[in-house]
Amino acid sequence: MSTSGFCKNLSGAILLGMLTISAHGESMLLSGDEKTLWLVRISTDGASYDVLAKPADQSWRWIDKGVSGRVASAATVKNQLHLLFEKRAGYVSYNMQKREPTIGLSPRDPLWNPGDYPVALCGAGEVVGAEASPPSVLAVVPRIAAKTESSIKGDESVRLGVFAYTGTAWSHLSDYPEAVALNRQDSLLAVAVGETLFVMLSDSERTGAKLLAFAQGKWREIKQTDWPANGRALGVLSIRGQLVVVLTVPISAGAPAGTVRYRILLGSYDQQTENFSFQPVTLDDERIIWEGDSLPLVGQLSDRIVLLWKTDDAMKFATCELNGQLPAILDMDAFKREPSDGHGAEVLEVFQWALLFAILIPMFFLRAPSPRQPFTIPPTLRPANPAKRLLAGAIDLLPCAFIAVTLFGVEDISYKQMQELAEQSTIPTKHAYAFIATLLLYTAYNIVMEQKFAATLGKMILKLRVVGTGGVKPSNRETLLRNLVRIIELSWPLGIPLMLILPLLTKNRQRLGDIMARTTVIDATSIPVLPPPPPPPPSETPGETPNDHG
Repeated sequence: MSTSGFCKNLSGAILLGMLTISAHGESMLLSGDEKTLWLVRISTDGASYDVLAKPADQSWRWIDKGVSGRVASAATVKNQLHLLFEKRAGYVSYNMQKREPTIGLSPRDPLWNPGDYPVALCGAGEVVGAEASPPSVLAVVPRIAAKTESSIKGDESVRLGVFAYTGTAWSHLSDYPEAVALNRQDSLLAVAVGETLFVMLSDSERTGAKLLAFAQGKWREIKQTDWPANGRALGVLSIRGQLVVVLTVPISAGAPAGTVRYRILLGSYDQQTENFSFQPVTLDDERIIWEGDSLPLVGQLSDRIVLLWKTDDAMKFATCELNGQLPAILDMDAFKREPSDGHGAEVLEVFQWALLFAILIPMFFLRAPSPRQPFTIPPTLRPANPAKRLLAGAIDLLPCAFIAVTLFGVEDISYKQMQELAEQSTIPTKHAYAFIATLLLYTAYNIVMEQKFAATLGKMILKLRVVGTGGVKPSNRETLLRNLVRIIELSWPLGIPLMLILPLLTKNRQRLGDIMARTTVIDATSIPVLPPPPPPPPSETPGETPNDHG
C-alpha cells in the first residue's frame, strides 16, 4: 500500500471506522468510537431497551431507560449512537447532549424486506466516497429470497446486501454475489476501515467463519489460512487504521465435565500480506479464561479494545492494547446506580429563564433616576483580599447546601458534585431541586444580611463589609442585583473561575455581580476610626456676667 493510501485509510478509520457487536447469550449491544463507548441493554422480552454511555476518562452515564422498541443493531459514528430496529420499525440516534433520541429515516428500499434481520450496522468510513453530513452509516442485511415478515429461524440461503444512509435516504450499494447460509444465532459483524468494508459471518454451531471485503464496488473473500482452529469471532474493530478481529477459541484442559472454557485472541490483519497475527488476552502475563456463559462483549474506545462481561455477582470492564495486555479489571457498577429520571435538565432550564427575568427587574426598572457616576471608593478604604472573600462565601454557602440536600433526600453529595450534575445533559429531578434550593437559600440569606448589616456571618468573621460607590452602605437595589448575578456565577460552568479571576483584574476587586450592581467588598479594618467628638463647653450659670468676677 502507498504512503498516501495508508494515511487515507488511517484517517478514515479514526474518524469513521466503527463497529456493531451483538452479545451471544446476552441481551446487550456494545459500540464505541474514539471518544464515547455506548451500551444498549435490551429487556428480557426484547420489547424495550436502556442506553448508557461512557465518555473517555469519565464514568458511565445513564442516557435513556425503558424505551419501547426491539433493537436489532447498533453502531457509533462520530460520538453518536445509531440504532436500527427489527422489522424496520425505525431508526434513531443518540448523542451525549440530548436525552431524547433523534428519529431518523427508516429503511424503505424495495430490496430491504421488512423481515430481513439481524443487521450489522457500522460507520461508512470512506466506503461511500466523500464524508457526508450527517455522518454516513452502512447496514449489511441478509436479504431473504421470499418477501416475508418472519425473521431468519433456521439455516437460510440469503444474499448479503449493503445499504448506505447519509441523512436523506437509504440506498442499496451492492450485494455479495454468492448466497450464504445464515442462522438466527449466527453473528453478522461489520466494520469500515478506510475505503474497505469488512463483513464477518461467524457460525455459532459449526464454529466456522467467513471474512468478506467490499471496496470500490468489488467483493472478495479473505482466506483464513492462519486462522486458529475453531476460532469464532466476537467482534471486528478498526484500530489505528487496521482491521482487528476478536476471537474465542475453546479449550478443554482443566474444564469440568460438560463445560467449555474459552480464551480470547486479538487478530491484527496486514492488508499487504493478507495475513493475521494473533495475541492472547492476558492479565499480569497470565492468559485469561472465560466460561462459556460469560463471554465478553467487544467494543472500542479511542484506540483501545474494550471487553465487558458478566460474572455471578457483577459486571466487569477492561480495556487493552493490541498486545492483549489488560492493565486492570474494573467493576462496571452503572446498573447499581439509580438512573436519572431526566427531568432535572428541564427544571434547571425553567429556573435559568426565571433568573434572567429576575435580574432584568433591578437592572432596568429599579434604576436610580440620577445620572451614573464612575464607581469609586475613598482612598482610605482597602478592597478585600479575594481569598478572604472566597473563604467567607464558603462559610455562608455550606450550611445552605446541607439544608437543601437534606430537604430533598440527596445523600453524600457535595456542592461541586451538584455543579457537575448541572453541566450534564440528564439530571435527576431531586438533584436539580437540591441545586436550585442551595442557590436560592444562599442568595436570600445574603440579601437579608447585607441589607441589614452590609455583611453576612462569614464576612463578619473575616472582618469584611459590602459597600456601594463612595464607600457608603449599598442600596436595596444594589444588594439585590449583586446577589442575583451571583446565582449565574455559581451555576454557570465557568462561573467560579470567573469569580476568582475578575477580582484580580479589576481596580476595586469587583466580581461580575459587583460590576453590574456598582458595589464591592472592603476590608472592614481599613475603615478609619474617627476620634470621639470634643466635650461640649461648660454651661454658664444664669445671671452671671464676665464682669461679676472682677
